[in-house]
Amino acid sequence: MQEANYEQLFLEAVSNKINSETDYTANYGGSRDYFVGYQYLKMNWRFVFVYKNYHHAELFIESYQKEVADKIQSVFDLYKDNIELLVGHKLHLVPGSRNPFLLRLMIKLDYQDSELTLDERVQEYVDIFKKFKSSLELIFI
Repeated sequence: MQEANYEQLFLEAVSNKINSETDYTANYGGSRDYFVGYQYLKMNWRFVFVYKNYHHAELFIESYQKEVADKIQSVFDLYKDNIELLVGHKLHLVPGSRNPFLLRLMIKLDYQDSELTLDERVQEYVDIFKKFKSSLELIFI
């Protein structure tokens, strides 16, 4: 299976599973190695879902607005350890390369040597998304 095809199949399956298993809305357009979700928790930030080069996946929340980026920074500073414990993966704070106000709160997954099937990867990714989303809801709700 070609890598681009695999990326598209993965992201389409992630989008469908998020829509059917959570209250978050995701819509993969089918042409890129990522897609952006909708506004979350009534703040100007969104989840971004990424699958690149057949074996690298990322899941992050980002904002281009300084005041929301400041909240992302605060979440990382104050709750990093708690979120990592709940999600089961390391949390990264990644600044934008071009926009000084862009800040991403990111989870990185590497499937390079993974024996998981496509369905298993999708389920693992969506499960991580659910835990990540829930951890943010515990902070803000």
